[in-house]
Amino acid sequence: MLMLNHSSYSPRAGESSNTSNPRIQIGEFEVVVITDSLGPFPFPASRIFPTVSEAEWEEMRQRYPSAFSAPQVLMAHVSCCLIRSSERTILLDTGTGLPDAPASGLQGDLLRQIELEGVNPDHIDTVVLSHFDGDHVGGTIRGEGLHAKPIFPNARHIVSGLDWEICVERPASAGSTRFKTNQVAPLDAWKMLTLAREEMELATGIRVIPTPGHTPGHVGVWIESQSKSMLLAADAFYHPLQVPEPSHAVLLDMDPLAASSTRRELLDLVEAKGDYMWACHFPLPGIGRLIRDEHTRYWKPLNIA
Repeated sequence: MLMLNHSSYSPRAGESSNTSNPRIQIGEFEVVVITDSLGPFPFPASRIFPTVSEAEWEEMRQRYPSAFSAPQVLMAHVSCCLIRSSERTILLDTGTGLPDAPASGLQGDLLRQIELEGVNPDHIDTVVLSHFDGDHVGGTIRGEGLHAKPIFPNARHIVSGLDWEICVERPASAGSTRFKTNQVAPLDAWKMLTLAREEMELATGIRVIPTPGHTPGHVGVWIESQSKSMLLAADAFYHPLQVPEPSHAVLLDMDPLAASSTRRELLDLVEAKGDYMWACHFPLPGIGRLIRDEHTRYWKPLNIA
């Protein structure tokens, strides 16, 4: 079993965890990192991050060996976050999709993993979708057309109003075919959709925040409870190398300058609070702190015992 070697790691009060999913307690909220899929990227790291030097890659290989499947190939780690309190069960992103119909070509394991956590899809009361890439919305809807059904039938689904307008209502303006809008469009007709056009409070201590750049309306989640805080960054950060150098854009950043500016603002926020940060594609456990040395700051994953 993976266990975070940190005093804040604990299952929900009165429960024990039978899974290997890393988790951390942020005040009244338990945050569980759910690995949906894992495998090597089908092309070199230099294609994903064309501005990164070989010296930088070597430093990253030394610091984060599990983020690589080969010296020049990154691991494609896709994770989602389950956020629980005594009153709420919230899911950030729905992963790559059902094993029999993955939206991104990867085999998703989200549903099995949350069920191991004792959570049935019916228990989820809120789903936040950070953006509409297939590895983030692929497990939202089962089936197509008249046979389509929501996988989380009791959940309010929160998406960026800006991304909805660009990717769903005016898809030609998105300039990309990568978005899996078929996994979100039916939510409107089912009256299960809420558009976030600015910061949105989900509960006391947890809010959806705009983090634009990767997509125009990309959103993350900020948790602050009982003097602890945590940023759930989704794809605002794609790899830990963007912590010491936020200007490195991933190939899929739609607005690289805006994405870089967002990363700098988020790093300043996390550093000021002194607590934790998670991003979808960061290597396990996915949860870490920002550390400063005499030269720069970097993301340090919490230890695994």
